[in-house]
Amino acid sequence: MGARIGRPDIATDVTMDDPSGTHRWVYESNSVVFKISGSDMITLKVGNSIQLTMRISMTTEEFFADNGATEFIDRLAAVLNIPSYRIRIVDSYRGSTVLVIFID
Repeated sequence: MGARIGRPDIATDVTMDDPSGTHRWVYESNSVVFKISGSDMITLKVGNSIQLTMRISMTTEEFFADNGATEFIDRLAAVLNIPSYRIRIVDSYRGSTVLVIFID
């Protein structure tokens, strides 16, 4: 494992051995850590968005069966009174289903 990038007191999971473009959000410091090398460039855009993580008491297979993700997004959009295209499920974890949701 290579040397960490970013603040040494906060684990970032980004190392000098990672490929250029590797990045992680660091919740403790509310910041992003990037690995950029050579002549690579990045562009950062600030936007109004919310990311949330939630645990659902069903398996991942149950959640994604029979349009479960689409129904979840449609219902969340209705509750928030926003168009459903603004919501994306960007990750999920097995076990008690954990979803990471991005709302733009």
